[in-house]
Amino acid sequence: MNTHALLRGAFSLLLAGSLEALSADTKPLPAAAPIPAATNSPPGNIEASAATPQEVLKQRAERGDANAQYALGLEFGKTREFQESNKWYLKAATQGHARAQHVMGVRYVFGQGVERDPEEASLWFAKAAAQGEPNAQFSLGLRYVRGDSVPQDFAIAVRWFKLAAEQGHAEAQRGLGRRYAAGEGVKQDKVEGLKWYLVAV
Repeated sequence: MNTHALLRGAFSLLLAGSLEALSADTKPLPAAAPIPAATNSPPGNIEASAATPQEVLKQRAERGDANAQYALGLEFGKTREFQESNKWYLKAATQGHARAQHVMGVRYVFGQGVERDPEEASLWFAKAAAQGEPNAQFSLGLRYVRGDSVPQDFAIAVRWFKLAAEQGHAEAQRGLGRRYAAGEGVKQDKVEGLKWYLVAV
């Protein structure tokens, strides 16, 4: 399947959704269990010890927690350690974490810690956009406006801009306003265009 077909297919995925459930299994000590004597030994659970927040975060990320992996990628990104950052973003993205998928798209656009790859960027944007991530919806729409690694298609761009705009994404609102004002991918409607410009202010 070519890249364009994958991206068109992503729009239909908006009708699909997924729920993540977290469960915890805690077992209290039996009533007759003796109270252990105090010792100087560190507790076995690092999260119950005096571990730093960063250590706790890494423990969770290493156990496969996608939110922790995303947060760890964000932390390394702040210090521009892009390769280490991308390692954690990718782990989260492959688990379906939409914001991590969008970030991986951005990394491939700008070549931060990876080789620039416009098609790979578009694929990650499409994955995140299909899950309703507004930044990715805007990014994907912009690529269709520009014809960047996908065929230029204003109608598809308008669909993605509208989805992001309805979630309050200001840049998408302005982009949608421009499309209506110019009649690109949609019937020209300057009143509708002005409406979206004003919403974005």
